Amino acid sequence: MGVLFTGVTEPITQFVSKAPGQLVVNIPKAAARGKISLIAYSGVSIESVDMLKFVGEK
Repeated sequence: MGVLFTGVTEPITQFVSKAPGQLVVNIPKAAARGKISLIAYSGVSIESVDMLKFVGEK
Protein backbone atom coordinates (compact mmCIF):
# COMPACT_ATOMS: atom_id res chain seq x y z
CA MET A 1 0.00 0.00 0.00
CA GLY A 2 1.28 3.44 -0.81
CA VAL A 3 0.77 6.87 -2.28
CA LEU A 4 2.40 7.79 -5.60
CA PHE A 5 2.95 11.48 -6.30
CA THR A 6 3.54 13.13 -9.67
CA GLY A 7 7.29 13.54 -10.14
CA VAL A 8 8.19 10.65 -7.82
CA THR A 9 9.03 7.17 -9.14
CA GLU A 10 8.38 5.07 -6.02
CA PRO A 11 5.25 5.14 -3.87
CA ILE A 12 5.43 6.51 -0.34
CA THR A 13 4.81 3.64 2.08
CA GLN A 14 5.68 5.34 5.39
CA PHE A 15 2.62 7.08 6.85
CA VAL A 16 2.45 9.74 9.55
CA SER A 17 -0.95 8.29 10.42
CA LYS A 18 -3.63 6.03 8.96
CA ALA A 19 -7.33 6.09 9.82
CA PRO A 20 -10.50 5.07 7.99
CA GLY A 21 -10.98 7.71 5.31
CA GLN A 22 -7.67 9.51 5.87
CA LEU A 23 -3.98 8.92 5.18
CA VAL A 24 -1.35 11.43 6.32
CA VAL A 25 2.05 11.35 4.60
CA ASN A 26 5.06 13.61 4.29
CA ILE A 27 5.21 14.87 0.71
CA PRO A 28 8.61 14.26 -0.90
CA LYS A 29 10.53 17.31 -2.16
CA ALA A 30 10.49 15.86 -5.70
CA ALA A 31 6.67 15.77 -5.76
CA ALA A 32 5.04 18.05 -8.30
CA ARG A 33 1.56 19.46 -8.49
CA GLY A 34 -0.74 17.01 -10.21
CA LYS A 35 -2.78 13.93 -9.50
CA ILE A 36 -1.80 11.30 -6.95
CA SER A 37 -2.41 7.56 -7.03
CA LEU A 38 -3.31 5.32 -4.12
CA ILE A 39 -1.90 1.84 -4.48
CA ALA A 40 -3.77 -0.90 -2.61
CA TYR A 41 -2.15 -3.99 -1.06
CA SER A 42 -3.48 -5.90 -4.09
CA GLY A 43 -1.39 -3.68 -6.38
CA VAL A 44 -4.45 -1.95 -7.87
CA SER A 45 -3.80 1.76 -8.44
CA ILE A 46 -6.54 4.41 -8.16
CA GLU A 47 -5.81 7.91 -9.48
CA SER A 48 -7.27 10.99 -7.79
CA VAL A 49 -9.89 13.04 -9.59
CA ASP A 50 -8.54 16.34 -8.26
CA MET A 51 -5.08 17.82 -8.60
CA LEU A 52 -2.80 17.85 -5.53
CA LYS A 53 -2.80 21.13 -3.63
CA PHE A 54 -0.20 22.00 -1.04
CA VAL A 55 -1.24 23.36 2.38
CA GLY A 56 -1.63 27.12 2.19
CA GLU A 57 -2.03 27.10 -1.59
CA LYS A 58 -5.11 28.77 -3.08
